[in-house]
Amino acid sequence: MYKHIFAVIILLLMAFNITAQEEVIVNVDKTDKENKSKVFVNVDQNPEFPDGKSGLISFYKKNSILEICNNGENCKTLYYQVVIDTLGNAGEYKLLRGINEKYNNETKRLISLMPKWKPGKKGDKLVKVLVTLDIKYKAIE
Repeated sequence: MYKHIFAVIILLLMAFNITAQEEVIVNVDKTDKENKSKVFVNVDQNPEFPDGKSGLISFYKKNSILEICNNGENCKTLYYQVVIDTLGNAGEYKLLRGINEKYNNETKRLISLMPKWKPGKKGDKLVKVLVTLDIKYKAIE
């Protein structure tokens, strides 16, 4: 008798758990207005800088006042995050690990000069995406 009651309770809990998961999935599917104000980290298609990673490094080298590091050199790495909006603009940013005021300010300046990116997508909709990047500056002792 207790085995049957226990089995029924387990089945009810499993049914409740499945229903709760389905509700979350339904809630994730938002309207365009709501998605435009949200910033996503995980998307189906990440934003892409023109010509990809090599294009981004070329952009740094062409536009930076400070020298950008080449492979094998003594480098200082600065990490930052930037929001790429639905139009491909680099907007809000945050320094995750800076170097010093000079390098940090140069990174902020470079972000403000960035050309339009190919925007990120979630499903078939363009969305704002938080991208984590780094810049390797040549270490000047």
